[in-house]
Amino acid sequence: MELEDIVEDKSLLEDRKKTEKLPYPKAVGFIVTNEFCERFSYYGMRTILSLYLRDKLGYTDNGATVIYHVFTMFAYFFPLVGAMIADAWLGRFRTILYLSLVYAAGSTLISVSAMPQLSLPTMEFTIVALLLIAFGTGGIKPCVSAFGGDQFKLPEQERYLGYFFSLFYFAINAGSLISTFLTPILRADVHCFGDNDCYSLAFGVPGILMIVSIVFFVAGKRLYIIKKPAGNIFAKVSSCIGHAIVKSCKSKEKREHWLDHADDKYDAGLIDDIKSLLRVLVLFIPLPVFWALFDQQVRTTGKDKYDAGLIDDVKSLLRVLVLFIPLPVFWALFDQQVRTTGKNKYDAGLIDDIKSLLRVLVLFIPLPVFWALFDQQGSRWTFQADRMEQDIGSWTLKADQMQVLNPLLILVFIPIFEVAIYPFLTWLKLIRKPLHKMIWGGILAACAFIISGIVELNLLPTYGTPVADGLAQLRVYNGFNCNFTLNTADLNVLDPNATHNFEIGPLSAYENLNIIADDFVDLPYFLQGQPSTECADVAFSGYFHLKEKTANSFFINKERLYNFTDNNDKAIDGSSVRFLTNLNSQVEISIYNIKKNSTLLNIRSNDTAQKTIAKGRSDVVVNGNVVLREFDFKSGAVYTINVFEDAAGVYHANDVMITPANSIHILWLIPQYVVMTMGEVMFSVTGLEFSFTQAPTSMKSVLQSVWLLTVAFGNLIVVLIVEGNFLDAQWKEFFLFAGLMLIDMLIFTTMAFKYKYHELRSSEENLAIEEIRLPEKTSQEKPEKK
Repeated sequence: MELEDIVEDKSLLEDRKKTEKLPYPKAVGFIVTNEFCERFSYYGMRTILSLYLRDKLGYTDNGATVIYHVFTMFAYFFPLVGAMIADAWLGRFRTILYLSLVYAAGSTLISVSAMPQLSLPTMEFTIVALLLIAFGTGGIKPCVSAFGGDQFKLPEQERYLGYFFSLFYFAINAGSLISTFLTPILRADVHCFGDNDCYSLAFGVPGILMIVSIVFFVAGKRLYIIKKPAGNIFAKVSSCIGHAIVKSCKSKEKREHWLDHADDKYDAGLIDDIKSLLRVLVLFIPLPVFWALFDQQVRTTGKDKYDAGLIDDVKSLLRVLVLFIPLPVFWALFDQQVRTTGKNKYDAGLIDDIKSLLRVLVLFIPLPVFWALFDQQGSRWTFQADRMEQDIGSWTLKADQMQVLNPLLILVFIPIFEVAIYPFLTWLKLIRKPLHKMIWGGILAACAFIISGIVELNLLPTYGTPVADGLAQLRVYNGFNCNFTLNTADLNVLDPNATHNFEIGPLSAYENLNIIADDFVDLPYFLQGQPSTECADVAFSGYFHLKEKTANSFFINKERLYNFTDNNDKAIDGSSVRFLTNLNSQVEISIYNIKKNSTLLNIRSNDTAQKTIAKGRSDVVVNGNVVLREFDFKSGAVYTINVFEDAAGVYHANDVMITPANSIHILWLIPQYVVMTMGEVMFSVTGLEFSFTQAPTSMKSVLQSVWLLTVAFGNLIVVLIVEGNFLDAQWKEFFLFAGLMLIDMLIFTTMAFKYKYHELRSSEENLAIEEIRLPEKTSQEKPEKK
């Protein structure tokens, strides 16, 4: 079809074809700098967030993972709200400005609350700060790129607009790359407020960059082209459904479908498309039954109570959901307003655009599963990296720094895929359409989680032996510098009444980690010191009172058999150490780090609590005497150090490692990051291109917001699975997500092969048609997911 056949007004066409030599908009520099600073702030904060929640706020791995993904979910839900505010009320400039101030307030709050000297309610302030940041970053996300596009006059500056989006994308990745590398250094290598880290500084620098981004954004105001709000397309689409509901309640006429009641105002094609959409939504109705059955399964396996923290989280979620209850009333009032203003029909072009929009939205249904996997780079994969050896020579690659691989590889892979890989796959006939690329991208994401599951299986031996249902652990520490004989039952053998003799070496320990127990078990014992030594006269007898699913420990000293509950959980951010002393009097014990030239620990000898110290070679000093010289405290290991003072006043010490050190190197995670980033290039970048080209011009901002909404739902999937807690090992969870991704791609493949691609018109045709249909030409907008 020729353009002249579409447009009768040839003079209008000729005017649109004319080009002018216009200078590159200077305002773009302020917008790009603003985006760089904002992305630095967001990714810098998010990189260290999961470790902060676990290490400083005391959440478990699961709890920190849930909060991390709830935060990410809201950060990708609020773009929908931001787009509505910008289009219907404030406009893009004021929306960006006001929500950036909210963002900066949240960044400041989380940094200030991390200062222990202020004694603030850190947990509560952190949650509030995260909500502010999520609202701020999410609200401005769909506005900044579109506002940048507003600065160009089309079609005269169409080539410049392409340069802008390239520069804009580079700013996003540059901010992400630098902050992901830098903030872990500020977190771990800077010490402040008496701690071995400095989270307040690590949060503070991104907060300062957010303030700088606001300054740059405001500084360019006099150069900006600021357009008025264009109207809320979401309201136009939603009001059709609202109108049908109102009419169906008032009318006694029976119609084939309740949506047919809207045909007095809406085109029949639009109504049919909404019916199709609702038929898809109906498929979600049975899901609560699944969760009810799942909850019953949890109960029958003995987990009959949920954690109080989970209950509080659910309460908070319900409070938020209650806020959505008035929305139907709003749409009813909106519909009434449409009636009273006399706008009884929507433009036929708008209805056609909605039809095209719905055809693309159906394909978005399987997309959240990909984001469920992708966004775990900042949670599960970071925790996995933290359980691995991180030293590379004299340099330490921190667990949260591994996330820098993603933006780095993105910049490397995009040109490689365009120049080499896509042509090769096309030659092999593996990809012919954009959706085919997305299918392979999803499969690669599943492969990445299979790799992470295999890595996790290899990490299991380094975790030590966890306490388990039906079992009790027993450790007996020898506090003397001579042998002890332990006579006790061994409940691992076929004959539960059998007794055995075990030798416990000097300042060493005996352990049995798999004793059969039902709530409690009493184990008879007799302990006798080695004859002809200074402990020959030391003997104890009685029963070990062992509790199920507990690390029960006992320490032999001069006075009695001292019992306590051990903690063999893998050390976080360093090594864990406990001192058990058998001395003539109380003295000071210290650990002096040679490399850092500082004292890591200084306690009294009667302090038996487990402590966390920095890894590395250190001297263990008792009452001024070095008892362990240049002892290598390894990352992740848990040590018990037995100290004995003999009759001559000489101190002796020995270490007992109850949990192995991190021995598998962190670089083994590179393959899963490489495969996941390859999947992102094929899935995310292609998905953005597909949704942008297949959506009508007037609906591109809608598609951008819905695309970001799929990220929010993906994080919700993670929250539901983690809170379900029905898998007892991390490797099983990784394989579960991989399986879900493969099933999801099978469904998506079926949908992709049925999809009929929208035939694109030339750019000149689109320009001419938009001139006719729209009173004001809107700038091209390019979706962004980062």
